Order: sequence, then C-alpha cells, then structure tokens
Amino acid sequence: MVPFRDKSVYHWKLNGSYSIKDVLPALVVGYSYENLPINSGDMASAAWVRMIQEPDLKEKERIYKELLDYCHQDTLAMALILDEMHSMLENHSL
Repeated sequence: MVPFRDKSVYHWKLNGSYSIKDVLPALVVGYSYENLPINSGDMASAAWVRMIQEPDLKEKERIYKELLDYCHQDTLAMALILDEMHSMLENHSL
C-alpha cells in the first residue's frame, strides 16, 4: 500500500487511511470486507489463536474456512487494486 501511504495515489474516499480495507471499496465498487465473519487483521490473529486451541474439530474447520476466506479477500483485493491502478494510468486519471 506504499503508493497510498506516500501519497503518490490518493482518493478522497480514503479519508487519510491507507489500509487495504479502505482502499479497496474506494477504488473498486462492490468489494469490501464487511460481509466476512473475519474482516480485519486483528480478528484474523484472534481467530488463529482460537483455532489452534479449539478441541472441537468441526469448530476448528469452521474457523479455518473463515480464515481462508479472509486471506482470499486480501489477495483478491490486492489484485483488484493493482488492476484499477493500471486502468487509471491507461486513462490518465492517476
């Protein structure tokens, strides 16, 4: 998120934040972390601890799936943000 942090790229919807959670919905309409059970790094860290300490296999698997969904969204977000930045460069709007 370096281009946002060093202000090479800025969008008014960021409100001074450079978090991927804020950059994604500002640049890519329809994508956010809002609907995920785990939707922040702090929540992911806490879920990891719960998962490794959880004795019930079904609960452990549920937490694992939620962590994978969160990681998937992070990866998708980075790809979508990069794609949008390329489009902005091509359209001379960046």
